[in-house]
Amino acid sequence: MDVLNKLRLLYKNPRKFFRLVLEHSDVRGKIDPIKHPEYKDKFSLTLAEWIIYHQKDIATKQVTWMGIPLWKNVLDLHVYQEIIFEQAPEVIVEIGSAYGGSTMYFANLCDALGRGTVVSIDLFRDTFVAKHDRIIAVTGNSTDLNVIQKVHEIVNGRSALVIQDADHSKEIVLADLNNYSDLVSLNGYFIVEDGIADVFNPGNGVGRMIKGPLYAVEEFLAKNTSFIVDESKERYLITQNPKGYLKRIR
Repeated sequence: MDVLNKLRLLYKNPRKFFRLVLEHSDVRGKIDPIKHPEYKDKFSLTLAEWIIYHQKDIATKQVTWMGIPLWKNVLDLHVYQEIIFEQAPEVIVEIGSAYGGSTMYFANLCDALGRGTVVSIDLFRDTFVAKHDRIIAVTGNSTDLNVIQKVHEIVNGRSALVIQDADHSKEIVLADLNNYSDLVSLNGYFIVEDGIADVFNPGNGVGRMIKGPLYAVEEFLAKNTSFIVDESKERYLITQNPKGYLKRIR
């Protein structure tokens, strides 16, 4: 609201004017921000505490899409739909699908856009229950030459978004980056998931002892100038994919 409109509001409705002033004043450090005591503990969590809570109690137990388990942070899912809407990729390559909740999510987004194929790469199909005409299942190890070749044949020059959510060891993630990054079109994305495990120390349900996705991304970017980290995709602060939104710039 510009100064002139503020003055008009003050003249016509001073009560509303002063209410808005109070509501938009920065009172941090002056008064307790939480009015209702029953929400005090929940809303006083740090971001780190929330991530640990979400990883241990929510992500792998309570997040679903169309009834199918989906092991992701819903804030990241929102970012995914933004990217898919903006880019409208002809193919979405998902490396690691588990139950298929995210695979179905991507297929449904393709439905909304009226275009797109989802290629699901996974070593096993024991738990995979997603069924959709847009889904192509490629069963095998993502680092297997036959699998790499088959996925490249499916994409075959079409615009592609690639998401790595399989084995999260540094070596496998780096191999997937090297083997599939060429599928990504200019200004497109290669998303590397679960780098959050490298941000946290082990012992809290999030951090791990071995090096994982974030280290793989850093090594990949040190040798590949075609991609950069798009930090704008981490603007919600809470993400499972720190440094994981890689945008192709050349």
